[in-house]
Amino acid sequence: MSAPAGDGPDFEAVLDWVEGRLDAAAAEPVERAVADGDARVVGIVEWATGFRELAARVSLPVPPPTLRPRLEAVFERWAAERARSAPLHISLRLVFDSRQDLVRAGVRAADPDDATVHLAYTSDEAEVVLDVERLTPATVRVRGQVLQTRSSSATGVVAEASGPRAVTSSPRGDSLGRFELSRVPDDADELRLDDGEVVLVAALDLRGCA
Repeated sequence: MSAPAGDGPDFEAVLDWVEGRLDAAAAEPVERAVADGDARVVGIVEWATGFRELAARVSLPVPPPTLRPRLEAVFERWAAERARSAPLHISLRLVFDSRQDLVRAGVRAADPDDATVHLAYTSDEAEVVLDVERLTPATVRVRGQVLQTRSSSATGVVAEASGPRAVTSSPRGDSLGRFELSRVPDDADELRLDDGEVVLVAALDLRGCA
């Protein structure tokens, strides 16, 4: 509600003048605008004066001493319910990376033209497998599946890959836990899989995908 520069005293200055908080130098522009009949300033003065008069007539009742503990109990119930409804976050650990594990085992890929990188993650509650394919020099496609989870949800997961350049999200996957992120910047360093009850979190390293 402040006035543009050069258009007279602003809203805050007029309020301060009404409440007597301005010294003589700061009050002079407001007084001059009121004397000149500046419609905007006069309107603010009338509104502020009316508000002060109304506030002086209204007395707020003192709440009874029993109100505070009742409000505290309501807040505690609300906080507990919110904590119960918050999704459980589970960190996954990488247990297989085809870029490294096949080489260490002395195994060559069955298909030399298959440039897909295979990753597997685990935890006590869930297992996740990913297939990563290079699309462009800077992006990859990520397909995956949640193999098991303690969550009873069968609505599928929403996948989200995040990194310095962007956050990429998928539509909700199917009831078998499958999902796809069609174009992910290859500097994405975290994957989140959310089914509404459980959020699985995995570290990503996509730079070396062929």
